[in-house]
This record gives sequence, C-alpha cells and structure tokens, in this order.
Amino acid sequence: MRTGVAAAVVLLVLVQIVLGQVVVNPRIATDSSIDCSSAEAVVKQIITPGMTDEQKAIACWRFMRGH
Repeated sequence: MRTGVAAAVVLLVLVQIVLGQVVVNPRIATDSSIDCSSAEAVVKQIITPGMTDEQKAIACWRFMRGH
C-alpha cells in the first residue's frame, strides 16, 4: 500500500473511532488524478466546454485507453 493511501486509511479509521460513526462509501482523491468514482465524474473531468462531438469522443477514447 502506498504511503498516501495508508495515511488516508488510518485517518479514516481514526475519524470513525473519535466520532463513533460508521463511514460509508469512502473515496480517496488526489489533485493529480481523475475521480473514477462514477461515469459522470469521469465525463465531467475529461470533457470541457466548447469541445466538438469528435473531440469528446477522442477524449473518452484516450481516457479509456490509458486507464
């Protein structure tokens, strides 16, 4: 497990212990990666205003090819 991910998991567990609440659907996000928690989140990040339909299709294809 990478250090950042491990630290996030530890923090999540500590918050759960301190607050006494159950954590549901936690997500780990970074400022340098695309949020892949849903198809809508991916589309919002790879499609930009003003793109043609062709550019949108290519952006989706490139994302899927790279991930």
